[in-house]
Amino acid sequence: MMMKSLFASGFLALLFSIFAGIFLYFTELLPPEPVATASADSNIQIDACAKEPRTFTGSTRTDGTVPILTYHRIVDESNLSSRHMIDGKVNQMIVTKEEFEKQIAFLKEEGFTSLTLPELHEFLVNKQEIPKRSVVITFDDGYKDNVTEAYPILKKYGFQAASFLIAGMITTEDRPFTPEYVQYANMKELASACPVFSYYSHTFDFHHRKGSSMEDEKSFLITEDADAIKKDLAKSIGVLKGESLAFAYPYGEYSPKSIRILKDLGIAMAFTTEERDASQADHLYELPRHSVFYDTNMTKFRSIFKPHQ
Repeated sequence: MMMKSLFASGFLALLFSIFAGIFLYFTELLPPEPVATASADSNIQIDACAKEPRTFTGSTRTDGTVPILTYHRIVDESNLSSRHMIDGKVNQMIVTKEEFEKQIAFLKEEGFTSLTLPELHEFLVNKQEIPKRSVVITFDDGYKDNVTEAYPILKKYGFQAASFLIAGMITTEDRPFTPEYVQYANMKELASACPVFSYYSHTFDFHHRKGSSMEDEKSFLITEDADAIKKDLAKSIGVLKGESLAFAYPYGEYSPKSIRILKDLGIAMAFTTEERDASQADHLYELPRHSVFYDTNMTKFRSIFKPHQ
């Protein structure tokens, strides 16, 4: 009975993630600035900046839920232009720098501690003590503005964050920050943000979708054969010098095949786009996250944390 319940729960989570992935696809970022990417035989490697789990004292807990936030791009409001628009509206994957600081300041004022992913894993698996007011902050894709705009704010308020990188987009090229373009952080920029960020895989070059029509398109993690997926993900882990604690599914889409491959590669947990808090009852390869969008005002943002106040 317990296994049936787990399967039913996982199936519903998968359906939710597929629909959420479709939404993310239709609101996806504009075409990037032309840039050379790491080739299949590239020797590019970066420090994943992994942090050892801390021991927390004071007001702690060993159960309950943890809100996990997901961001993509952070853009200064003064830099918003037509390039950031889709059908006349600001791309939902963008959060303005001003709103982002309000959100992080709110978390600080409310006494939240940001957990690293090793700390989250210890809590989920071993019921390790964490602060009563805990949050996990994640970023997907590895954009340059995460370093130039988000990093100083996170550092200012003393927060940690995890960044899921499309490893094939990491380069050694040193290009100036131009917020009107979609740009990816280079090796030097990623290294400079190590005091705040830790890095994990978001594929090497499989952050794509395929299908006979837009309505039928699915993530490469579903459409491609297992060997090709495994090769791509192994390559991304190689760029991260073997860091394999966590993975984020592109578009939030996955399948039992995807999960088997992650397990084979030694990845310990994976994140979806299902909108709710994470708990110890969750499957480690189907962890939910709250997506923060352009239209996530402070009322919506505060509501995520209402159960924890």
